[in-house]
Amino acid sequence: MQQAPAFPSIPQALLLALALILLQVLAYALLQELHTPLGLPEPALWPLAMVLGNGLLFLGLMPLARLGYRQLFHASKASPWVIGLLTLPQLLMITPLLALLLGQLGEFLMELLPVSAAEQAGFELMMDGSLTSLVAVCLLAPVLEEMLFRGVVLRGMLTRYPRGQAIAASALLFGLMHLNVYQFVIGSLLGLLLGWLYERTRSLIPCIGLHAAYNSWLTLLAARADAQASPWGELGSLGLAAVGIGLLGAWGLRRVLAPRPLRP
Repeated sequence: MQQAPAFPSIPQALLLALALILLQVLAYALLQELHTPLGLPEPALWPLAMVLGNGLLFLGLMPLARLGYRQLFHASKASPWVIGLLTLPQLLMITPLLALLLGQLGEFLMELLPVSAAEQAGFELMMDGSLTSLVAVCLLAPVLEEMLFRGVVLRGMLTRYPRGQAIAASALLFGLMHLNVYQFVIGSLLGLLLGWLYERTRSLIPCIGLHAAYNSWLTLLAARADAQASPWGELGSLGLAAVGIGLLGAWGLRRVLAPRPLRP
């Protein structure tokens, strides 16, 4: 009997993303109705909606993907500790450089396509420095998004499509989920790196680590009083140090994760 193709295909993954958006919107609407009688603070509603939406999605998704949560987070034969020790230090080294480069791209896009008032309000709310926004941006988003886009979507696509096509498709879908052109472009580029990390390690540990570090660095930059200035100009020599350290980290990561030649 022929085995069924791995879940999901590209169209199925697109439906998953749409389902997640719908579930989060419905959860947020429900929480808005209930937050006063339940005594929930307004800023906590969106993080709670993220958790509820993802939780409902994964209730139906895990049986479809034929996955357990242990396998979802770490499918590699190598120890999770080994994967973490080999990748996380280098990923922390490249994070400032990555944030600076993608930040420059974001500034260019915002000059090319000015941000609407609604989008600006959304960005400010997301990066307002409150405890709830920190938890949502630096913890919940990295874990939940990596579970779906690398742990389920990319994992399935790697068994159905060529490696490059699978990584690119999952990255574009990841960018699309952010629902604005600026984060679509930046998220897609970041998704390529996250996808490569997952393909090389088959573990969410480095993916969540880089995603959380990147979001945390952006939050730190946004908290600066002069956050509107160019990161390169405001950091000066620190910016040059970020370049050097980032390139060294990228070199080390490439060496650690490079395919090993087969022994004769």
